[in-house]
Amino acid sequence: MHGGVRSIFGRVLVYINGAARRIVCIPFLVSLLLRAEATMKIVTLSQTVGVAIVGLLCMVGDGWSIEPQRVFAGQTDSVFSICFSPDGKRLATANYDGSVSLWNPQTGKRLLRLEGHEDQVFGVAFSPDGAKVASTSADMRTILWDAQSGERLATLRGHSSVVLAAAFSHDGKTLATSSYDNTIRLWSPATAETTHVLKGHEGAVFSIAFLPDDASLVSASTDKSLRIWDVKSGQARATLTGHEGPLYRVAVSPDGKRIASAAGDETIRIWDAATGRAVAVQEDHDAAVFCVAYSPDGKLLASGSRNGMITLRESGAGKPLVSFRAHSDTVLSVAFSPDGESLLSGGYEGHLKLWNVAELFSSTPAADR
Repeated sequence: MHGGVRSIFGRVLVYINGAARRIVCIPFLVSLLLRAEATMKIVTLSQTVGVAIVGLLCMVGDGWSIEPQRVFAGQTDSVFSICFSPDGKRLATANYDGSVSLWNPQTGKRLLRLEGHEDQVFGVAFSPDGAKVASTSADMRTILWDAQSGERLATLRGHSSVVLAAAFSHDGKTLATSSYDNTIRLWSPATAETTHVLKGHEGAVFSIAFLPDDASLVSASTDKSLRIWDVKSGQARATLTGHEGPLYRVAVSPDGKRIASAAGDETIRIWDAATGRAVAVQEDHDAAVFCVAYSPDGKLLASGSRNGMITLRESGAGKPLVSFRAHSDTVLSVAFSPDGESLLSGGYEGHLKLWNVAELFSSTPAADR
């Protein structure tokens, strides 16, 4: 059998060139393995947010591309989630092989490999003080780790299916996790106890993020909706609809006024956090969009899609500024460094790359100067 899919006991065996590969039975992962190559596309740039862009041209396939500042040696498995520590001196990756890796972004050296999960790791998050790392897994558990020593501090159990994402509140007093069981759990990191279970989504909750005041949490689900929750009561206070496909990632602007969502309908939507109204829809990716992140100053929005493209956008309306082929396969995660000078990306093909943001705006092929 050269190509195909078989489901066995909640897992999927995907056959590629006769070799079987086991993955968690999540539809979008199966489609990633089996999809055709993205078609060639030429993307253009503009001038905005005070940055002059002089004719940068990027092409998918055999055309022009931009070289990353660093490709992290030793990362070979799919990178489902990435994040920088608050001081920018470390970064964490959630890996297909069931491990969490901590890296020095300046040297590209792996500092620690955290092993304790029994299945793929899908989410990773640093606590606001940088002392802890939370990881979520297909083994239905969340683990809290000491970010310096790698010691396991606590194991959180409660979800009844794959745990997809984690997010700390800005004051560090609450940890939120979301799951394929359609729920969100709020935990006390100090006691490892559940404080609330948020119910209302009718599909897997792939992504969560706290608003800056920590009073509200936003979630993105495969039921095609976002919900804004009151953290104290655990009740949903708004449901945001408009996407025509499953939602894979949500991000909140640093000032808390905007929410950005990435979805399988090939769009980015930007919402007013106060009213829940969509203020912009961008359809330039031409492929399912799996990740989105705001820069620390709130001026840029980065997004990554199924065709390996990353786009940097003006954050207000999401207007594309720079697009380039970053990975040979789906871009699963993007994150800005705390100083905003670097962009980190993780791909399904197993590459972890660091990009210099200024160079993305200034680099041009010699033939097009």
